[in-house]
Amino acid sequence: MKLQHDKVLYLTAGLILCLIAGVLTTPAMGLLLGVIAGIIKEIYDKYNNGTVDVLDSFATTVGALIGFYILYF
Repeated sequence: MKLQHDKVLYLTAGLILCLIAGVLTTPAMGLLLGVIAGIIKEIYDKYNNGTVDVLDSFATTVGALIGFYILYF
């Protein structure tokens, strides 16, 4: 299965958000920020003529989980 380019971008965004926020606060807060960012992006898409794709939010969350793992362990 080939990853879609936008999913890689969402994963990267979640990772970077988590790493930055996790270094400035705590790894758990970084993870939370990454997850919330993915959800807010999909809500924004829903109400602004975008395409809602739950997998985009999932990819952002996976990126945040990777960042959390890097920071925590």
